[in-house]
Amino acid sequence: MPIDGESNENKRQREEAALHDLSRRVEQLRITYERFFMGIDRVPPNPDRQKLERDLRNSPLMRSRNTALRFQFNNVRQRMLSYARYWDRIMRLIEEGKFRRERSSLAGSGAPAGVPVEEGGSGERNRALYERWKSAHAKSGTESKTSYESFAAKIEAQRARQKKAKGWKDIDFDVRLEDGKVRLVGKPIKGEGGGR
Repeated sequence: MPIDGESNENKRQREEAALHDLSRRVEQLRITYERFFMGIDRVPPNPDRQKLERDLRNSPLMRSRNTALRFQFNNVRQRMLSYARYWDRIMRLIEEGKFRRERSSLAGSGAPAGVPVEEGGSGERNRALYERWKSAHAKSGTESKTSYESFAAKIEAQRARQKKAKGWKDIDFDVRLEDGKVRLVGKPIKGEGGGR
């Protein structure tokens, strides 16, 4: 609410401070939810979320005459809505039992908080493959900026596609350097549980 006789500069500073506070609270709530998803906190921060959502709904920044501040406020609101959809989706997965939330399940997996962990030993295989792949890139003189998480997700997707298309029970990948290019070649795993 504008105060009678308040200068435009004071009003702008007050609105900027309110915007900064809302943005900080959204970020703090995101961190608190991540702690909950990792199993560090045992209770979701629902009261904080409800208060922040109410404050965003009732904020006078929505009607600010300063277009730039109104734009930034809408960005904060949209970021909060995106996080809220994500949190609701993960909460549903937790309730359905499809999401591991214990810290021990995330330790050493390379998975960021809020991402379901790979089942079985494919995580270790993917890590070893990633190291061989990075080493082959170094030998070829090329550089790849692909993170392990992105690499592992692509490998798991490729593994699932090839298992379905070729009817293999399990697949391993080999790193080859051909004509200065690094290639990954899928092959069925022989022995128990592998191959056709």
